[in-house]
Amino acid sequence: MDSLFNPPYRSKRPKDGKISFISQSGALGAAVLDWASVRDYGISKFVSYGNAMDVDEADLLGFLADDDETNVIVAYIEGVKDGRKFISAAKYATAKKPVIVIKGGLTSEGAKSVASHTASLAGDAKVYEGVFKQCGIVQAKTLKEVFNFAKFFTNEPLLKGDRIQIITNGGGFGVLATDAVLMNKLKLAKMQEKTRKKIQKVSPRYAIIKNPCDLTGDADNERFRVAVESCLEDKNIDGIILILLFQVPTIKPSIDKMMIKLLKNREKPVAVTSAGGKYALKHKKNLEKAGISTFNSPFAAARCLAAMWEYVKYRKKII
Repeated sequence: MDSLFNPPYRSKRPKDGKISFISQSGALGAAVLDWASVRDYGISKFVSYGNAMDVDEADLLGFLADDDETNVIVAYIEGVKDGRKFISAAKYATAKKPVIVIKGGLTSEGAKSVASHTASLAGDAKVYEGVFKQCGIVQAKTLKEVFNFAKFFTNEPLLKGDRIQIITNGGGFGVLATDAVLMNKLKLAKMQEKTRKKIQKVSPRYAIIKNPCDLTGDADNERFRVAVESCLEDKNIDGIILILLFQVPTIKPSIDKMMIKLLKNREKPVAVTSAGGKYALKHKKNLEKAGISTFNSPFAAARCLAAMWEYVKYRKKII
């Protein structure tokens, strides 16, 4: 049932999907839905609960935790009135599926705005951060990050460890990705020797086959195929940041179809990173439509992997 006040020609509705979104702000929620439609994110359910006079965030978390049409729960929360009820509902939900929250009112001035907006008590930011961590909630810092996380959790299998392999055809991007992995408290994977030999066999002498694995600027489709396939099979690697600069002349347009086929039954999360204009965007959209997560920067990719690893660690503690 669509009960939004904004007409569809002003505010597009997203396609059906597995992400459910609850928001304490109706205007913010409606704008996010419009944005999600442009980014081609699939939404299962959206609920704006305002000042929570009758139904609150805990009620909605409990409902969505049991909803078979929801794989990931996203929430914009300004304040919580019943802390014990919220913690109980949050723990129940995160035991079943990822819950991603962006908290409004983290600063003193922001908290004042919350009080006038929904009459909620924003509370201390550190307290909320502690509660979220205790309950296994993934806390996002920005709206863009919220849906990066949601997309990643929806598309990718969960990490089994924190060892990340970087594959790139751009040296500078490999350096940035290395920083991003370590800054997000993940580890650089150490590929098996047999993996290194497979990749080296199809690469020139000047290619750097370690981590990051720099296939160099003349890498072609076959070099990428061998590198990705070998790393997916490597037991020393838990996740992959795949930096693909589509603009390079040696990369054929058919790389989309090749990657879609290669990653179809992946058992490890893969974060494809690519920067550029219309040409790069066209290829990224093709991958996204096939359920492969793409990002504009290595840091965004690493943030998603780190968020996933935090959630996995929480799940390991409670199971």
